Amino acid sequence: MAKKIKTVPIQPIAPYRTGARYMVFPADLQADFSVCQALVESLEFNGAWLSVRDASPPFPGCEEVSLVEFQANSVVTHRTRILRRESSRVWVDCPSLSGLSKSELLPMGARQDFRVAAQLPVVIVLKGEEFARALPRSGSLRDLSRGGLGLKVPVEDIYAKGQPIEVQVVSFAYAVSVESTVERVWVEGDDKFLALKFPDELTPDQRERISSFVLHVQRKASLESTLPVLWEESGS
Repeated sequence: MAKKIKTVPIQPIAPYRTGARYMVFPADLQADFSVCQALVESLEFNGAWLSVRDASPPFPGCEEVSLVEFQANSVVTHRTRILRRESSRVWVDCPSLSGLSKSELLPMGARQDFRVAAQLPVVIVLKGEEFARALPRSGSLRDLSRGGLGLKVPVEDIYAKGQPIEVQVVSFAYAVSVESTVERVWVEGDDKFLALKFPDELTPDQRERISSFVLHVQRKASLESTLPVLWEESGS
């Protein structure tokens, strides 16, 4: 009697699920892009058909893309290729690389996982019944990372650690509004700064919008860092 040989499938198995929602953007963040939001329409062969969600920008024109999916407190990212295009849908191959991270807004590699500077005006809304009649305050976005925001605020405005606030960033390609709590307050000279942490219970829509925002700021910072700088001698 011939010995039974255990076999394994030769081809990899795609991890896609029908109905899953992905952020789709170029694998190369140096390229110009708008983050596309897509749904897995159907599975076919060893890949999946993705369709554009309502009011979303179209799929990137490049072949190599990253797909990001938020699952509860985890984020899954796939690097894959768009091999077929039909109207408002595309067919993506089985991922060449996949990763899982916990409680992260963007599962990017270490070289792109950094805090970036961003000088943008914000509106700060104080939360709680005692502030129901308080007018919104002004401030500016100082920097942001995957986990939170840094704000510059008027030195006369009073904030305390643990205070709930809502920050609205409206002067950017992707408007962001997120409720958070003050993690730290400090003063440097004539300036006051706040450190805020994104809450763990962000909805998928909030996570996608904040992630799109961070991606664009990262790309803008990366491009500007490669521009030539003109130096002038003082006292001229």
